[in-house]
Amino acid sequence: MTSVRSIQGRLTAPHPLRSLGLSILSGVRVAIIGASLVAVLECAALFLVVARHLESKTWLMPLLGPVLGKLAVTYTLLFSPLLILCAIVRWRFVQRREASPAEPLLAALLVAAVGSLFAQTEVQFAFRRMPLLTAAVWVATIALAVGVYALLRTALRKAGRVRFGRNANVLSGLGLAIIVLSGVAFTRSPLIAPARFRVAHAQQVTQDPQRPNVLWIVLDTARADRMNVYGYSRETTPFLKRWSSRAILFDRCISNGMWTVPSHASMFTGLSLRQHGADHQHPALDESFVTVAEVLRGAGYNTALFSNNPLIAPGTNLDQGFDVSRVVRYLGRLTRFSSLEDLCERWGLAPLLPWWDHDFGGAVTNQLISDWLDNHGNRGEPFFLFVNYMEAHLPYAVPKKYRRMFMTNEQVARSYELRRRAFGPINGVLDMRFNLDGPEFLVPADREVLKRQYEASLRYLDDRISELIRMLEERDHLENTIVVITSDHGEYLDTHGMWSHRFLTYNDLVHVSLILHVPGRDQRARVPTPVQLSDLYATVLNAALGGREPGPGFGSRDLLELADCPEEPRVVITECGGPHAATRRRAQQRDNPIVLHRIQPQIAAQDGRFKYIISADGERELYDLFTDPGELHNLIDVEPAEAERLEAFIEHWHESTPRYQPSDEDEIREMEPDVIEALRSLGYLGS
Repeated sequence: MTSVRSIQGRLTAPHPLRSLGLSILSGVRVAIIGASLVAVLECAALFLVVARHLESKTWLMPLLGPVLGKLAVTYTLLFSPLLILCAIVRWRFVQRREASPAEPLLAALLVAAVGSLFAQTEVQFAFRRMPLLTAAVWVATIALAVGVYALLRTALRKAGRVRFGRNANVLSGLGLAIIVLSGVAFTRSPLIAPARFRVAHAQQVTQDPQRPNVLWIVLDTARADRMNVYGYSRETTPFLKRWSSRAILFDRCISNGMWTVPSHASMFTGLSLRQHGADHQHPALDESFVTVAEVLRGAGYNTALFSNNPLIAPGTNLDQGFDVSRVVRYLGRLTRFSSLEDLCERWGLAPLLPWWDHDFGGAVTNQLISDWLDNHGNRGEPFFLFVNYMEAHLPYAVPKKYRRMFMTNEQVARSYELRRRAFGPINGVLDMRFNLDGPEFLVPADREVLKRQYEASLRYLDDRISELIRMLEERDHLENTIVVITSDHGEYLDTHGMWSHRFLTYNDLVHVSLILHVPGRDQRARVPTPVQLSDLYATVLNAALGGREPGPGFGSRDLLELADCPEEPRVVITECGGPHAATRRRAQQRDNPIVLHRIQPQIAAQDGRFKYIISADGERELYDLFTDPGELHNLIDVEPAEAERLEAFIEHWHESTPRYQPSDEDEIREMEPDVIEALRSLGYLGS
């Protein structure tokens, strides 16, 4: 009897290769179902997280498909080899005479894999000082995997193998449809290859030439002397160099402030920091001030803001006057595959897939601008479009293609290690540790890598600007558009012993680029006269509206008038209110005179050749920018007459410029949670 049953079993048992094929098919089926399900759940969760920052959610919808596709394709590529391998191992070592479907076991392994990724990244990163909670997540993951296995085994027994297989086929078919459709949307979006993103040709429109458009581009943290348009030896900005040949290039544009909020507030209002008061103590622009956007909107312009900087947002009121306000920085979480990307950063690895190699949002910004131009910019009405790109800000996030333009392969690999693994998150490391504790921990080779990475970020921005200009050209807007390309501040790159842009008023930080293109006038000009960002208020409004009104601030000028008199003498002012109170408290604990000087408020006046700096601790500095552009040799005792002349100008400026007073002096405005989060994410508050 036993031999008969044995023979029958051999006859009815599936062929080994067929059994192997069924096991592999089970692995693929589970991978498709798991990838589509996890992608849908994560995409929904990410959209809910991002949407809470936004007043209008409608502009997120076009990104739903590409984000889902990115997640679905990534999970499919991750899960399929893993589960196929598990299916083969199961077939080889666990195979029995009657092969049963492998879905229960494979699904349990899938749950364990996803849970382990979660525990390795989100939980351990957020609760790295709470090992018991991390262990609890691991236990919960194992328990969930066991539960999934038991549930599917029960369903298999009740439904039978055939019915169970049919249901699995239906689910895998649905999952495959989700993956394919969303994957197509993903491949047509800038999420897959930011460095190669190209906006499609658009329909041309006719517009009144008497009412020019305004395109205002800010390259956040772009230092002028690192751009080859200003003579830098490396090709960091080849497009801007070509563009400047048909525009007005200002050699000495000086920022009114030394970080994002005061600089943008001055640009938008024409006022100095002393007048508008938007700084660490009051990190929002008072609604009583009238901005460029408000004036242009009142004159019938469509106004739109696309910001990669979370500080150019409702929380700081710098979006005042814009009909459309898109803080693209909030989409950073949307466009990330959290688990493995975070692990790559923590382990110092280069991205395993090309679409993990992120920019800071520049490519997505251009896609959103393209959509806005199609929907709002082609109505025949003039528009004011303001764009802030952040790639030149720490952590200098650009794809590998651009890093390779300026670094060796070894330096490229090290640049990814420096993101987080080497010393911790690089923003806080350079902002706080380097500046306050000392730079000795960062060897010269690593400093060189970061400098080259910064140059790569400028090169990447150059391509995004070129792309944006082509958008206007293809829509027949460019010849009737005022184009402003500038920066809000620069970046210390191991100059003056500092990094980032938190302290003092040296020109490494406050000398910024400014290229101005105005329709209907001779462009090829180079202006050596010192100008400042607050001059843009009067310049843009006069050029757009045909007026000749002076700016509202002391000494604020129309830059087109200065371009006609390029040798006119002028003195400009920069103010530094000092870093945030939390940084000051940390610095005061160091008892280091150099660090204590760095946290001092300063005011600086420069006339093109000489620059005079007054610090709150009483220190005075004078530099000859012609012979000493790096501001390394203090001439305060050598040229006392020049120091006295510029100090007299500062005193007159103080007397003539009213100081900002809050609307309620007894009530200091609290920082909004979003502003605090933004300051911390950018390194201004440390960890």
